[in-house]
Amino acid sequence: MCDLDVVITGSNARMLSGELATLLAGRYVEFPVFPLSFTEFIQFHGAAAGKGGEVFRNYLRFGGLPGLHELGALNEETFRPFVSGIFDTVVLRDIVQRHQARNHVMLERVLRYVFDNIGNLINASKIAAFLKNQRLKVGVDTVVKYLDWFAEARLTHRLPLYDLRGKRHLEINEKHYVSDLGLRSFLLGYRADDIGQMLENVVCLELLRRRYRVSVGKMGDKEIDFVGERDGERLYVQVAYLLADRRTVARETAPLLAVEDNYPKLLLTMDREAGNDIDGIRRLYLPDWLAGKAA
Repeated sequence: MCDLDVVITGSNARMLSGELATLLAGRYVEFPVFPLSFTEFIQFHGAAAGKGGEVFRNYLRFGGLPGLHELGALNEETFRPFVSGIFDTVVLRDIVQRHQARNHVMLERVLRYVFDNIGNLINASKIAAFLKNQRLKVGVDTVVKYLDWFAEARLTHRLPLYDLRGKRHLEINEKHYVSDLGLRSFLLGYRADDIGQMLENVVCLELLRRRYRVSVGKMGDKEIDFVGERDGERLYVQVAYLLADRRTVARETAPLLAVEDNYPKLLLTMDREAGNDIDGIRRLYLPDWLAGKAA
């Protein structure tokens, strides 16, 4: 009997949905593969990624699809045709064809809503009501189905809301983050004003990449952006663009300070001041954390 390791790779929904896993009957180990991390993005693109803060802006704008590194300098002329092909493949083959979706227009409108609301608590009823105001009629059950399809095709990652006091997941609302910000830039256009949402999305992907099981924390009327659990340990993470004044600091730290256990608490921002911890909360420069320069 041969001593062999068999590796099966793929990116379509049939493989990812668990059908193949059922056929293998438990005789497998799954390794999820994510788009490039910030460190990998720099390694892949080298000088083409830009210099200084431009590198991180390009990461937010163009995302981390590995194939982009074959196209030379990062710009709209190289970016859009490549990502268009990826987007069409996922949406048309992995979703529309596989599920025989009939209303392509409505499917894309729901996807646009989700991409536009990364970092916001949403549910199917809210999406259906929004589209109704746009004179587009879609049932709540259909929206629920679409959201399942997006997550199944790895277009999105959905995070449940976790009540830290009741120690249970809530089923009413959840947050959705895109699997790659380049896909969002392609569909909605790059909008610098959405910096807060994009930063949250990057942190969410990095936590998943580091093998955390991630939820959105709820403490009464306060919300913690991310609660990561791994190997019996927990990590609380709050993300903010800039801490412009004391009121902003108080607003961003209040949810973390409300947690009374001793697990690590991080406040990740684009302020370049390292250290200056706040009542036990580690304050870190977000790109440094992404690059592994801070624990």
